[in-house]
Amino acid sequence: GVVERYACGCALQTRTCITAATTERCITQRLKTSCATHQYQFLHTSAAATKPQQEQAAAMSRRVGTPQNRIELSSVSVVKLKKKSQTFEVAAYPSKVKDFRAGVEADVDEVLQVAQVFTNTVHGVVAPKKQLQKHFPGLSVEQICEEILKKGSLQVSAKEREAETDKLMAEVTNLVASMCIDAATGARLAPDAVGRLLRDDAGFAPSTTKSAKRQALDVMKVLERDHGLKRAPMELRVVCGAAEPSDVVAALQAVDGDVTCTVKDASITCLVPPRVYREIVEAVAKATDSKGSVEVVERAAVCEASPTLPPPPPPVQKPPKPAKGPVAPKPRVLACNTCGGAFPDAAAHRAHFKSDWHRFNLARKLKQQPPVDEKTFTEEQAIM
Repeated sequence: GVVERYACGCALQTRTCITAATTERCITQRLKTSCATHQYQFLHTSAAATKPQQEQAAAMSRRVGTPQNRIELSSVSVVKLKKKSQTFEVAAYPSKVKDFRAGVEADVDEVLQVAQVFTNTVHGVVAPKKQLQKHFPGLSVEQICEEILKKGSLQVSAKEREAETDKLMAEVTNLVASMCIDAATGARLAPDAVGRLLRDDAGFAPSTTKSAKRQALDVMKVLERDHGLKRAPMELRVVCGAAEPSDVVAALQAVDGDVTCTVKDASITCLVPPRVYREIVEAVAKATDSKGSVEVVERAAVCEASPTLPPPPPPVQKPPKPAKGPVAPKPRVLACNTCGGAFPDAAAHRAHFKSDWHRFNLARKLKQQPPVDEKTFTEEQAIM
């Protein structure tokens, strides 16, 4: 007999076959009238199935329960764009979205995980074509995806946002430390000191919508105004051409009083504030009839400390603590918590607990009465 077992929960059926040919015909008829799951289950449990049919059943077992049109998305960043109370989303790679917005990556297919527009990416709800044409008239799906990537908001996790903020804070701190000096001493500050100054005193918080250099330039104005720092001067080399170096020096110092110049042969080395760099270039061109040139040697020159400032005070040395000698042990006090008083030795202490005075005070203690001293107890005993 051939036993047919159905995966869908149908009742068992038994068919009696007389010959091998009849058995083969039964199996073939069953395969023609059954679905893929029933075919696999029938061949897998049939004792009359041949080897090719068993291999076919094994191939079916690998296909059953695995949809071919299902796409698994992993490491997804959702970019959302809201259009007239309707939200459209695309599924992109986290590291590619920033490259696309910065112009590093131009291929949309490399940025998107799926070239489709969703209304709910988590549940895989694709936006209808009518809705896309209503909110994005005349645009193809690829163009709509590009617009969402450029203008939409990128959804990131809390840890990714915290890591990005810390990285941006470190970039701003390093830029400020490289471009600022102490206004009093002319010395540079360590990046750690600048970081503490930005967080604790200036109350600076980095913004992910602005570049690190733009934020560094903005916060340096606050540090220069309120915290005693200033921009480090730029070191320039000016080639005078056919003009006299003295005339060029006079033109440079007329631009700003903080310009310091050193003449060497036909060139001038000068330290200028960064804010007057454009005026310096214009003054050199005017003084040399556009035959001179200005070359930036260093954007943030190192300045020596001012010699007029007093030297820092020597470190204060604390006097050494006195050495601790041996500690004398505390004397042992023998006393009675019920009667009070102290006893000179252990023998007297033990004798007290056997006395009538101690037993009398114990009886008063049970009655919530205060104890009496030894003199009062002796007088009462004499009266009685």
